[in-house]
Amino acid sequence: SITYWLRDARYIVPLLILPLVPAGLVLAFWLAGIPWSIIVWLPVPLVSLLIGWSVHNDVAADGTAFWLHVVTSVRGRADRWGRVVIPLVLGLVVAIAGGVISAALHDDDAIAAPLVALSVCALLAGLGVSSVASAVAPYPTVHPGDSPFQQPQGTGGGTGMAQIMSLLIAAAACLPVVGAILAAVAA
Repeated sequence: SITYWLRDARYIVPLLILPLVPAGLVLAFWLAGIPWSIIVWLPVPLVSLLIGWSVHNDVAADGTAFWLHVVTSVRGRADRWGRVVIPLVLGLVVAIAGGVISAALHDDDAIAAPLVALSVCALLAGLGVSSVASAVAPYPTVHPGDSPFQQPQGTGGGTGMAQIMSLLIAAAACLPVVGAILAAVAA
């Protein structure tokens, strides 16, 4: 899995671009006048969610290997674990280190544990939902060796809907943790 992720531009390019998403988000919220005490909660959970969600079309991206697993009777659980091990390890590093660093930048060590918890929740929700979405609703993807910025035509409007729904469901799965954090802050 590690060598596959490092060799395949369809995985490595989005991971290299990923830090730009929270940076743009922080800049936009800062320019809009949102307080830093709120902004500090956004980047690490968002990146963790997106790292987890990165496997939302893994079966389509790796179709030949998937069918090789099917014909050789590899258990589905082994296939899923093989597909999520890299984003799981990378996401845990980002969630834990990012939560601690964000708390230090905010100069409030008390938010480190809830921020790490929210980030790990976002990562696991993203991995869980995207693993199901990858198997249930794959859509056309870039072929190996093609530019990762190229996207083949889908057969209908369901392609974008599958992506949006899987991301929204993963984000919604984090709402109980967000509620617990808000309740703790309000208390």
